[in-house]
Amino acid sequence: MAAAANTTTKTDYSLKKYETRKEQKHLKYFVVQEPTPRLVTKCYEGRNTGQICYLTNEAMAFMVNQLNVQKNTTIGVVETTSGMCLANILNRGADVLNFYDGSATATHCVDIMNYESEFLDESLLPFPLDKVGTLLNQKKSYEDYFRIPFDPETDKPYVLEEIDEINKVSEKGTRRGKQSTNIIKNLKIIDRLSNGPSLDGLMVVTKYHPSSVVLPMLNLVKPSRPFVVYNINREPLMECFQSLQESGMAICLEVKNTFFRQMQVLPNRTHPEMFMKGQRGYILTGIRVEQ
Repeated sequence: MAAAANTTTKTDYSLKKYETRKEQKHLKYFVVQEPTPRLVTKCYEGRNTGQICYLTNEAMAFMVNQLNVQKNTTIGVVETTSGMCLANILNRGADVLNFYDGSATATHCVDIMNYESEFLDESLLPFPLDKVGTLLNQKKSYEDYFRIPFDPETDKPYVLEEIDEINKVSEKGTRRGKQSTNIIKNLKIIDRLSNGPSLDGLMVVTKYHPSSVVLPMLNLVKPSRPFVVYNINREPLMECFQSLQESGMAICLEVKNTFFRQMQVLPNRTHPEMFMKGQRGYILTGIRVEQ
C-alpha cells in the first residue's frame, strides 16, 4: 500500500475502495461458525438458489413466524429444498411431519445443523407424500403405507404384534435393531395421522403446482391453524388462492410479496445497496376452517 505512487493523491473514499480491492485480492479469511438456520439459508441462497426453490432468509423468517412455530406443536412440511424448511422449524423445537417425495433422506440442510440423532428420531417424522390419498381414505393397515422388511434371523416378514419385544432384545446399530426401530416409528406416524386432523400448521415450498399439494394436505390440518405456501412466481399462488376460496377450506387468504431492502451503512455513505435481488418470491397465507 505504501509503495503505491498515487496513494497520497487519492481521496478518502477512493483510498478506501483501493484498500478493499487489494484485501479481496491478496487476503483470505477463514471463520469457523456454529451452524444456524440463518447461516445455512444464506449459504444456499448465495451459491445454489435453485436447489432451495429460490428461497430467501426473509421469506423463511416470515413463514416460520406466520406459523407460530414453537414447542409442543406439530408442523406438516411439503418441500423440495434439501431440508431447508425442516431445519428452520426443528430449530424452534417443534415436531415436524416431513411429507417427502422420493427419498426421505434428501435433507442435507438438516444434516449440516448437527442435530442429535435422538432428537431427530423423536421430532422428525417422515411420511411418503404419495400415500396421502391412502391416508384420506382412512386406511390404517401398515402395509398400505410401508413395506414390511424381512427379519434377518427368521428370513420372514416381521410380525407387527411382536415388534416391541424384537426391538428390546436387538442391539442398537444392527440391521435388526434399525429395522425394528424404523417400524415402530412408522407405526407411531400412522397412528398420529389416522386419528383425524393432527397438524398445527402447514408449510409448502415445492417445485410442484401449489393447488395439487395444498388442497389435499389441508384435510390433515386442525381447524383455526395457519398455513403458508411459497412460490417464486405469483400466478400459481393466485390459482391456489381461487381454488381455496371456492372450496371454503380457508379464510384470511393473502398473497404477499417478500421484498427486503438491503442497506449499506458506512460513514457518509449510507444508502441502499447498488445491486439487490429484484425477484424474491411470493407467499400465500391463510387459516384452515371446517367446510
